[in-house]
Amino acid sequence: MSASIHVTAHSSGQRHTGGLDDPNLTASANQIQAVIDNGLIPHVIDIIAKGDFESKKEAVLAIVNLTFGTSEQIAYCVQCGAIGPMCEMLTVTEAEVITHFLYAIGNILQSAEQCGEAESICLMIKEAGRLDTLEQHLNGPYSQTEFLI
Repeated sequence: MSASIHVTAHSSGQRHTGGLDDPNLTASANQIQAVIDNGLIPHVIDIIAKGDFESKKEAVLAIVNLTFGTSEQIAYCVQCGAIGPMCEMLTVTEAEVITHFLYAIGNILQSAEQCGEAESICLMIKEAGRLDTLEQHLNGPYSQTEFLI
């Protein structure tokens, strides 16, 4: 298995939202910045790491929303340590959670690639011990779905 994940962009150059582009589901850059400014991202990541399953699902969705923000906002989320706890969610059996993770990591990788940091994200996934799990999902039940991974 490869230690890197190749990012593919859509011809439009836009991040793929996979149905998450409903304005009622995704936050604006200003809303995301307010969440960051109020110090909530580390708490959201902590919920993903330690919360009950239902809370983890909601926290993953919050991170997905954040990945539609600016490159700086996405980088902040990564710097706060989101990748490891998010990768642990790859072990759940609920398809919706896996799908949300795959969109989030695709958006993170696309943003990182634009900054020349995609390999760093791949290394974080590998260090979390979930590169094989991610590849299994992408080569298995989610292979027919278009993600930016």
